[in-house]
Amino acid sequence: MSVPPIAKATLQAAVINAGSNILAQGITAVRDEKQFQLDLQALLQFTTCAFIVSPMTFLWLEGLESYFPGNSEEKDVKENRSKSKSKDTGSPKLNIKNTIAKIVIDQIIGGAWNTVLFIATMGMLRGMEYEAILEQIRNVRVLAI
Repeated sequence: MSVPPIAKATLQAAVINAGSNILAQGITAVRDEKQFQLDLQALLQFTTCAFIVSPMTFLWLEGLESYFPGNSEEKDVKENRSKSKSKDTGSPKLNIKNTIAKIVIDQIIGGAWNTVLFIATMGMLRGMEYEAILEQIRNVRVLAI
């Protein structure tokens, strides 16, 4: 039985979130010179957050890929190969314009929505009031490079 890609990606994200949370707790314990004690509640919150947020992120990125394919279509690759008469390996060529468009759109729109979704999900999992979650979202600051 084959596992759907969205389920695989979600499970991978949950494992990565769990691992990163354990690592963060460990780093905090070392930094604060305290004995490591796993905060199971925080671990479960971050892991649960991944199960909620990851499918939406997966669908967002799939949608971007469908509108802005990262590789040239097979037809375009064959046409380019016959025009240039070069020895091509037959692998699709990276569409740089679409790749840049995906990065820009994802960083501006996807990043903003993902941040809001993360804050809202973690707030709900922590039992925060609706107004407190909204206040956290309002207080998000964009870091300029």
